[in-house]
Amino acid sequence: MGALSNLDTSGFSYADFPTHLTYVQDIFRNIYGQDIYLEADSQDGQLCAAFATALYDTNQTMAQVINALSPVYVQGAQQSSAVCLNGIQRLPATASTATLTLGGAAGTIISGASAKDTNGYIWDIATCTIGSGGTVTALATCETVGAITALPNTITTINTPIFGFNSVTNASAATTGLNTESDSALRQRQLYSTAISSITVLAGLYGALLAVTNVTRAKVLENATATTDSNGLVPFSICAIVEGGATQDIINTIGLRKTMGCNTNGTTSGTYTDAYGMNTPIKFFMVAYTPIYISISMHQYAGYTSTIATEIQNSLIAYINSLAIGQTVPYGRLWTYANLLGATDSLTYSITALTLGTSASPTGVIDVPIAFNYASQITASNIAITAV
Repeated sequence: MGALSNLDTSGFSYADFPTHLTYVQDIFRNIYGQDIYLEADSQDGQLCAAFATALYDTNQTMAQVINALSPVYVQGAQQSSAVCLNGIQRLPATASTATLTLGGAAGTIISGASAKDTNGYIWDIATCTIGSGGTVTALATCETVGAITALPNTITTINTPIFGFNSVTNASAATTGLNTESDSALRQRQLYSTAISSITVLAGLYGALLAVTNVTRAKVLENATATTDSNGLVPFSICAIVEGGATQDIINTIGLRKTMGCNTNGTTSGTYTDAYGMNTPIKFFMVAYTPIYISISMHQYAGYTSTIATEIQNSLIAYINSLAIGQTVPYGRLWTYANLLGATDSLTYSITALTLGTSASPTGVIDVPIAFNYASQITASNIAITAV
C-alpha cells in the first residue's frame, strides 16, 4: 500500500485515516482531473471515503495480526491461545458465594430455592433442611458470575417462596468471585511464567506458583541468615504468600521446587509426598487483606453525574486491588486515579480533599504500609465522595 503502511526492522506502522483519504482522493484526481469535486457532500467524495475506510481497516487488521505474534501486544482470544505455550491459561470468571441463615418451620426442605440481595442479584441456595431450632445455614452461589460483592445483611429477600421457608439473611460478607482475567493481568502473568524454568530456585518457585490454577497473585521471600528476620521468618527458610488456588496444589508446587533442608513459613500447612513416597511438611501464607478506605471532597461542575462518581470509584478500585502483595498504598498516586488519569470526565469536578486510611472515616494523608503477607483491598462502599 505504498506510503500508507510499512513493515521494517522497527515493526509495522501505518498512516492515519486522513492520509488514507488524501491518498484515494489523489488517485481520483489523477483519473478524472484536478477539478473534480470530492467534498463530503458529494457522491464521489463519499466513494473516496468508503475506499479510504477499507484501506485503513485493512492496515489496522494487519497491525493486529502482526502484534498478535508478540506477547507484549497480543489481545483477546489470540492471547488466550498464545499463553498456552507457557503452560498457563486465562483464568475464567468465578461466582461469588455466601453463607446464608435460613429461617422457617423445622423440617422444611429447601430445594431449588434462591434469594435476592439489595442490588438485585440472585443467589442459588444449596439443598438443605431447616433444623429443629427453626434455622439452618446454607451455601449460596451467585447466578451472575464475576466479582459480585454482598455486604453483611444484604441478601435478605426470598426469591423463590417455599411453604415453611420464612426468612433469609447473610450474617457475613460474601466471598467475592473473580472476573475473567483481563488481557493486562494475563500479560503480566505470562511474563512471570517464563521464570518457571529459571536456574534460580526462588524465581522458579515464583513462576510455578503463578502457573497454579486459579492463583492470581504470589510472592516469595527468603531468609538466608542464621537468625529470625524482621518478618518472623525462621533461619534458612523461604516464605510463599499466595492468593487463590487450591491448598494442596500450592503445597505440591512448593514441595517440588524448594531445595533440600529448606524450612518453610506460614499459617497454612500440609504435606508434600514425592514420587518415592517421602513426606515433607510444607507451610505457606494464604494472603490476607488490609481494608482501605478513601474519602473524597470535591466541587462539581456542569456535566457531573453519579455515573462519573462510579467511574472514580472503579478507577481507584482497579488500581488499589492490583497492587502487589505487601506493597504500600501510595497516597500521592491516588490523586491521579481519582482524577481518572486525566480523562475528559475529570473536567466536570475538582477534588478539594482526599484522605486515606484502614478504617471508616479515614483522615490520613500519608502512605499506608501493608504487611508482607497482606494485600490492600477496597470496594465501592469504602469510597465516600462528597460535594462541597
